[in-house]
Amino acid sequence: MKVRSIINFICLVAAISTSAQTKAFLENGDSILVFDNHTWKEFIVSVSSPKEIEITVKATVKVDDFSSVKSAKTDSWPRWSSADGQSGLFSSGFSGNARSVEVENLSLIVFDITYSGDLGCLSSRSEMIVKLENGDLIKLYNVGRTDCGSEYQSGTFSPISLDAIKEMSSLAEAQAFIDEIILKLRDNNFEKIKLTGSKYYTEQLPKANFSAGNANEFFRQHIWALQSVLQ
Repeated sequence: MKVRSIINFICLVAAISTSAQTKAFLENGDSILVFDNHTWKEFIVSVSSPKEIEITVKATVKVDDFSSVKSAKTDSWPRWSSADGQSGLFSSGFSGNARSVEVENLSLIVFDITYSGDLGCLSSRSEMIVKLENGDLIKLYNVGRTDCGSEYQSGTFSPISLDAIKEMSSLAEAQAFIDEIILKLRDNNFEKIKLTGSKYYTEQLPKANFSAGNANEFFRQHIWALQSVLQ
């Protein structure tokens, strides 16, 4: 990296700091760790191989006739979670899929999630917190329309809120932030999900005997499927 690029680095929207180091983004989107002694080094996110899991999800690609931009959508998984991790005919749970979208010139992967149960409403204030098996907590933001269905509520959950995108110093900073969140979801199984509505919240576990595959691989399966067809 050039010294000039280092001087012009952009502070991370949610800087991860300790007494010894701070994580920041350069203008070109690369990540670095800046230490208290004014030295730095590149920050490298470990990437796993899709060979670690068998990709069973299918994705469909669509090319816009006017912009030639490719988008993709995965097949939906029905009822892949429950409150106790067990299958039940009338148990509450999540169904959903993933999509690639372009927002404010950013490449995003979002998750269309439907909850069978009553949370009141899902709105722009609704958040989904995903606990990964490695202990990381990932927050996803509902960017879909308000849904106050009595039996089902649906939302579109993004790794970044629309307000946060506007507050970013550059598109490169926002894209790098998004990409790192997606990598964590892609490379780790989830342990538990908490979704908050206007009145209630639910905590969901992956179903142990999910018929379409391993439910704890929901994010991994759908992200890998999208990325494989968009390459």
